[in-house]
Amino acid sequence: MTSPEELFAAGGTTGHLMARLDWSGTALGPVAGWSQSLRAAVRTVLSSRYPMLLLWGPDLAQLYNDAYSALIGDKHPAALGLDVRITLAEGWDVLGPLIDEAMATGVASWVPALQLLLDRAGFREEAYFSVSHAPARDDDGSTAGVLTVCSEVTE
Repeated sequence: MTSPEELFAAGGTTGHLMARLDWSGTALGPVAGWSQSLRAAVRTVLSSRYPMLLLWGPDLAQLYNDAYSALIGDKHPAALGLDVRITLAEGWDVLGPLIDEAMATGVASWVPALQLLLDRAGFREEAYFSVSHAPARDDDGSTAGVLTVCSEVTE
């Protein structure tokens, strides 16, 4: 069993913040109780330099990397471990159906220029993202979350 420091070690600044976060105060609970699948997915997200967000469990708790933290602006670091429906409430009417579909069907989506109205720098702005929402599976093969891989394409 790896310690939080070891699990989040390769995660840059966000990984350091994740190692220091009291996960027992989140829907995910203490890191010691996390499944191997969740741990593996977190390692994948943190080791990538491409923006990635992992949503896990019925509360859609957020785990993400440094590249993604730049996309959500001043919502970081408070978003770590928090329900994405709270963090991205202003865009949930667009994001919710994509995430729900990945969870329900186990099929990934791809949208090349998804329009979102986001408040990530103290004001509402129009932004566009190329994004995929893919099912993330737990140790038993059930869909336990969604892996979001995205890049901003706003011009």
